[in-house]
Amino acid sequence: MLQPVKTRTSLSGKIPRALQVSTHLTWKDKAAAAALRSGIGRTKASIKSGLYYAGNPGKDSPVLVTSNYRLTFDAVRKELGGLDVWILVIDTGGINVWCAAGKGSFSASAVIKEIKSSQLSFFAPEGILILPQLSASGVNITVIRRETSFKAFFGPVYARDLKEFIEGGMKKNRKMKKVTFTLRERAVLIPVELVHAWKIIALFIPVSFMTALPFDEGYLHRFIPMLIFLEISVINGAVLTPLLLPYIPGRFFAVKGLLVNLLWAVLFYLANISVVKNAVLSCISLVLLGTAAASYTAMNFTGCSTFTNQKGTELEVKRSFPLQITSAAAGLLTAVIHGISIIAV
Repeated sequence: MLQPVKTRTSLSGKIPRALQVSTHLTWKDKAAAAALRSGIGRTKASIKSGLYYAGNPGKDSPVLVTSNYRLTFDAVRKELGGLDVWILVIDTGGINVWCAAGKGSFSASAVIKEIKSSQLSFFAPEGILILPQLSASGVNITVIRRETSFKAFFGPVYARDLKEFIEGGMKKNRKMKKVTFTLRERAVLIPVELVHAWKIIALFIPVSFMTALPFDEGYLHRFIPMLIFLEISVINGAVLTPLLLPYIPGRFFAVKGLLVNLLWAVLFYLANISVVKNAVLSCISLVLLGTAAASYTAMNFTGCSTFTNQKGTELEVKRSFPLQITSAAAGLLTAVIHGISIIAV
């Protein structure tokens, strides 16, 4: 949770107060972050917009501009130990800087609006605005310079480089300009993708029930492998595809998920020939449903990735989603036909 320490007073009733924040994340902060990354507490993902500060900033101290997404704000404040800075928090609806810039809620007009409402010119009339590099797609920095009294620059990509950037005279080196998306950075985003996929996981239980018919002495020997195939198909899209993202062929995430699951389908078939050799309709249903699920859950990861942009994501969804729906519908229909054919016998 946000830990306000004290307020910096201003002209009573005329100018808002500025909140001082701790640069140390408590275990509660870390627990809340872990929950949020798992999709828990999304309604509490934002903090109040306005002016904050760390240390003891003055009228000419740097002003860091960021979004009101709690994880972003915490990522910034924990890097500010030993610095005297202002923090101008923009209301982005609890969305991170990069996504908010793409959607237009982190923009020059939003920054200007917050500068005025927080009365920043009272607290830091000579301060220099440092905007996140990842907001550049949505912020026209020339407009901010023209319509306010503040100088504005884009800072480093990552908050961890802020201290070096500020103490180095606000100059960026090559490292500060580079966006990374390492295995660890991809892995930390996976839990929330799994949370979003729970409905698909639940749906596959009754589907497996139908594809494993008829009820005979071999029912469980068919049901369990078929259920495992479908559930792992979801894992392939939500976990394996993100982890192996740079190494899987294809540009679209939906295609990457599809390829991973087709390989899984082949391995599953080879390992379970005795189970599936006489269940043609069941196999068709499993492949159609599993591949649709893997492709869809992999496509959802475009919202987390630095590998794409908003227009690229929109194009992928436009082209891939109808095919995924068609595949899933055909898989469900095949499962129903299989079930009816067994019951009718």
